[in-house]
Amino acid sequence: MPHPCCGLSLRQGTIIVSLIDIAGSVIGVFITVLSLIFLTCFRQDVRDFLEDEELSGKDGKEFLAILEQMGTLVILVITVGLVSALLQLALATFLYKGARERDAGSCQLWWKIKVVLFLLGVLLVSGMILVSQHPGQLAVSSVIGFVYHAYALWVVQAYIDEIRFGRKLQEEEGNCQRDTCA
Repeated sequence: MPHPCCGLSLRQGTIIVSLIDIAGSVIGVFITVLSLIFLTCFRQDVRDFLEDEELSGKDGKEFLAILEQMGTLVILVITVGLVSALLQLALATFLYKGARERDAGSCQLWWKIKVVLFLLGVLLVSGMILVSQHPGQLAVSSVIGFVYHAYALWVVQAYIDEIRFGRKLQEEEGNCQRDTCA
């Protein structure tokens, strides 16, 4: 398998991937918490802002209509986003710990869950692109994210292989030494 880290070790690359995931998760938690605060504690201020067409534009009126019709659903979706960001943070922390301790099992768990999330994300974004009024913008930003996630999966899988191959090699060397000693 080719080396994906351009001068860094696979361990360092995996640690960087975990730190990027941690940073993204922290940002996600921050944004969803702020959204929940504004939509619950400052609901009237949000409505006033969205009603002012000079400040919010046409999209603000559309969001206000959605908020008026399905406010509880919007808050529920944001809450699910918060839970998701917290789980992503835990998962990224798990990868960081696995990379630091050279634990292939922890890294493999992260990899399996991320593959499922990656595939679900591709399906979700594909559906969103089909119904979006601005599919080009969504497609470009999504492709950038998907390329990063595919690269991150590649780095972590290469690191897992390195850990496992290294252990097999050590076991084989240990067996050869025992055979010659006997």
